[in-house]
Amino acid sequence: MATTANDLGYHQDWAWIRQIPDKVVRWFESGDLVPLLIVVSAVHYAAVLKGKDQWLVAIAIGLLVDLGHYRWVRAAARYPGGKTGQMVVRWTFAMIMTGISLAYHWRYYAGDAWLSIPIPLLIASLAWLAKVDARSQKKDAPDAEDDARTIKHKPRIACKVCGEGFTSTQQYAAHMRWKHHGSDKSN
Repeated sequence: MATTANDLGYHQDWAWIRQIPDKVVRWFESGDLVPLLIVVSAVHYAAVLKGKDQWLVAIAIGLLVDLGHYRWVRAAARYPGGKTGQMVVRWTFAMIMTGISLAYHWRYYAGDAWLSIPIPLLIASLAWLAKVDARSQKKDAPDAEDDARTIKHKPRIACKVCGEGFTSTQQYAAHMRWKHHGSDKSN
């Protein structure tokens, strides 16, 4: 009898290759783009700061500015209402960080606005979307307290005579006393 590739276990070792196209499509549709944006942006910072800072420091500055930018926009989007003073401070810092990011990209692209706007705008919009989406998913998800109440009120004890369900032994005892006159008729 001839030995096949499947007999040797190759189908399991190489199965991950068949999954690559699906994973790529899923990433294009709903994957996190922020890390890719920040990597591209860090290279831009390194180029702008060339001759002013070491390349490692320049990349670190780029990462810090973009991550700070992302976090401030996310923090501003976290609280759409509430205390006006806090909201103003959050959005002010989010706008300042957007401006700083935009300024670095403006210098990288030698003052071409159409080339310098996309990365800071994408970082800001993805941070905002992350918070808005998380908030909407939280509203759509069942509340943990609702789940606990549902579980608590599910019948745990069934009457052996009529099959009616009860959530506590006290309810079951009262049912047996009043409906079945205190006797367990299943014996």
